Amino acid sequence: GLLTARDAGYEFSESIVARGTSFLASQVKRIKQIQTGAYVGYALAKAGKSDGELLARVYRARDDLGIFGKALLASAYKSAGDAGRAATIVQNLDDFVSEDQQWGTVHWNADGPGWRWWSSPIEANAAVLNALLDVDPEHRYAAPLVKWLVRNRQGNRWSNTRDTAQ
Repeated sequence: GLLTARDAGYEFSESIVARGTSFLASQVKRIKQIQTGAYVGYALAKAGKSDGELLARVYRARDDLGIFGKALLASAYKSAGDAGRAATIVQNLDDFVSEDQQWGTVHWNADGPGWRWWSSPIEANAAVLNALLDVDPEHRYAAPLVKWLVRNRQGNRWSNTRDTAQ
């Protein structure tokens, strides 16, 4: 979130980002849940502190990731400078797309039993959109996905602050 705010022009002490990334980096070896590994790998890569070992571990287990995790991993690899692996993951995401010809939209079904932080349909699809734009800004599904996201608002926002922030 801090990196997104910084990229949007908000100013704050860079020591805040440095302390956050330092903490995340210190926790990498303790991560057991693959979705969490994808999220931490994404955050570190976006901060310019990519952890190649963590990304490789998550990449090897990418078939166990949900849509949200796959999208984060694609963006992480793009940020880490590995466009090839990022493109491979985006191609894999294409296998799970749901197209609605009538409305001209596409979306990905968020997955997982019950509610998990990685299974919000809006947040998962926002992460996919970010991955598509990171890896291939002209991707054929980017515009129809934006249309789906807009159609799934509630007024001028989505159902919760996490969805709206994404």
